[in-house]
Amino acid sequence: IENKLEKIIIESGVSNQFDVASFGIIDFKKKKFESYSCALGEMEWVEKKYYFDLASVTKPLTIGMLYLLYPDKINKDLKLLLEHRAGLPSWSILSTENWKEQILSYKIKESKTLYSDLGAIRAQLFFEELSNQELYKTCKKHWDKEVCHWSELPIDADCLVTGQRNKKDIIADVHDPNAFNIN
Repeated sequence: IENKLEKIIIESGVSNQFDVASFGIIDFKKKKFESYSCALGEMEWVEKKYYFDLASVTKPLTIGMLYLLYPDKINKDLKLLLEHRAGLPSWSILSTENWKEQILSYKIKESKTLYSDLGAIRAQLFFEELSNQELYKTCKKHWDKEVCHWSELPIDADCLVTGQRNKKDIIADVHDPNAFNIN
């Protein structure tokens, strides 16, 4: 498999843009997961575990999980939020002090599909109000033990640069400014 991955890396040109490439391969039939990491300068495969900022992949791991865990809690408004059809803006910078008020100020109205980070945050608040449960704690019970919140990374976690904040590399911290602001 490493030879196939090296070929993909070389042909795609990613080795010119990144320091490390990691791949996860899931075999659903065998219920098996393998991961590979490669230091691209040397094309040396290592058995080193890196933590990644999953960014928007967290939505199906949390918000999308609501469909599976609590179908009885999904009312019309929550469904519109989960489907990005609630008429909320796609994005806006949130403050650390009044982010909940800002999110709750947007009226839910059925609309065409518009991917919305704000809608996902609003869905979280909506679920927490309906269920009287914290979304993160609810979902964490169902995740693999290696999936964690950025604030709960192991002290010795190996993480890659995910962006910059205040002209400094972001390592072992969430890159999204709203996720950072609202923790």
